[in-house]
Amino acid sequence: MLKTINFRAISRFLMLFAIFLSIPATADSGRIREDPLPGEAISEAGFMARLESADVVILGEIHDDHSCHWMQADIIRNLINGGRAPVLYFEMLTDQEEVAHEDFLRTWADNLNGSSIIKDAARGRILAWEKRGWPVWEAYAPIFQLSDQYGLPVRHADPSPELMRNVRRFGLLAIPKQLRIRLFENLKEGEISELSGRLTRTIADAHRQEPDSPGQAGLIQAQMTRDAYMALRLSQAERPAVLIAGMEHARKDHGVPFHLGLRASHLNVVAIAPCGALATSHEPVSPGLRTFDFYRAAGSAEWRHLDHDEKLPILKE
Repeated sequence: MLKTINFRAISRFLMLFAIFLSIPATADSGRIREDPLPGEAISEAGFMARLESADVVILGEIHDDHSCHWMQADIIRNLINGGRAPVLYFEMLTDQEEVAHEDFLRTWADNLNGSSIIKDAARGRILAWEKRGWPVWEAYAPIFQLSDQYGLPVRHADPSPELMRNVRRFGLLAIPKQLRIRLFENLKEGEISELSGRLTRTIADAHRQEPDSPGQAGLIQAQMTRDAYMALRLSQAERPAVLIAGMEHARKDHGVPFHLGLRASHLNVVAIAPCGALATSHEPVSPGLRTFDFYRAAGSAEWRHLDHDEKLPILKE
């Protein structure tokens, strides 16, 4: 008797495979420059040399853009090929999912020896990936496959949902005092206000809202809390570390790298916009700050360098 065919799973696989085939290959021009000019293309070899020397690599993403996740996996694979074995931190995981994932790996190793497809499907269910609101699990699965293949630790980077709900409702004072001190000890009161202002403008534009829209203040404080928490986690991480997080969290002018620079300025941090997420319009950047170290413009196969004081291409929808 014929087995039931899961057409939904097959169509999802074909969709992701088509996206993978559409990603342009990055050509190595052989031109290696350690400090390219703003906006100038850098060779693949030069790009990877910068990443391989980093303590922390932050890979931004547009969550529902599957090409982002293929490129993230490709960058991590190239780091491994270069002799680096990074610890992987995910915005999508809290401490509960981290523990659940470790338990899953132990159980799978003890009891099962199935295919990677079966393992990935089981892992997605254990992590309740899509149930918790994250985009299609299969797009992220190749990154977890690399963690299995090369023994890369998987760590959480997100605070608990309960804490984030309280911050959105009641503000930063909802954070337990000791944790609040640790998160924001390197920011003075005036600097918190300035950072909040930058976030307000950016997030209002991203969500097409007025800066004083209802609920905006809670959203801003939640964003600040997440960024500071991820920076705290990365400051305590083994080296090298890779963070996979949304594009706004990856920005150096107000996201995780900003907080990490205040907390651990000795670390070599590289922030990347990896998936053609930059359009042609511009917004001003605060003097002395940059948004990303490298980006790949929409429709381009080349990595480009983004320098201090350069105008930022606004993220596309």
